[in-house]
Amino acid sequence: MQFQSQSSIAHDRDMVFFAYRDKLPELVPYLDDISAIDVVSRKEEGGDQHIHNLWRADQDIPAFARAFVKKEMLCWDDFAVWHESEKKCSWVIKTHAFSGAVTCKGTNTFYEDGNGKTKVVLNGTLEIDLKKVRGVPRFLSKSLGPKLEKFIVNLITPNLEKVNSSIGAYLSAQD
Repeated sequence: MQFQSQSSIAHDRDMVFFAYRDKLPELVPYLDDISAIDVVSRKEEGGDQHIHNLWRADQDIPAFARAFVKKEMLCWDDFAVWHESEKKCSWVIKTHAFSGAVTCKGTNTFYEDGNGKTKVVLNGTLEIDLKKVRGVPRFLSKSLGPKLEKFIVNLITPNLEKVNSSIGAYLSAQD
C-alpha cells in the first residue's frame, strides 16, 4: 500500500534537512510516543550519508495483542541514505515485530516553500505478508493483509507528520 505525507515547516530547507539527518536523537523530548532514537552507525559514501537509527516506541500494547507483541518488539531499524545534493532521503524500515512479514520503504524530499519555509514530502510503501506471520490461518492472510496495511498506514501517517512538527519545534527552540 502506498502512502504520502506532506508538511510545511517554518524554517529554511538546509536547517530542516540537516536537523532531520543529524539531530533525530535530540527530538525524543518532542515525540511523546518515542522513548529513544539511537544512532547505530553512520558513514559517508560518495557524498551521501548512510545512517542506521534504532527507534524505540513508548506505547501501550492493547490487551488483545499482549500475547504475541512484547514491549521490546515496539522498535524498528531505520536505514537511511541522505542525498545532500538533492535534499532527499531514501529509507528502509525493518520492524522487530514480524520482521520477515513487513516491508516498508520510501523517500523524504525537502523543497523550498517560500519565505524561509520547507515542504517535506514523504512517499512510502508498506506491505505485510501475513503468510509469514505464525498463527495467522493461510486462508485469512490474503484478505486480512490489505486491511491491516490500511489500518497501519492510517496510524502512522499522523505520526510522520508529528515528526515534522517536532523538527519545527526543535529548530524554534534553538533560535
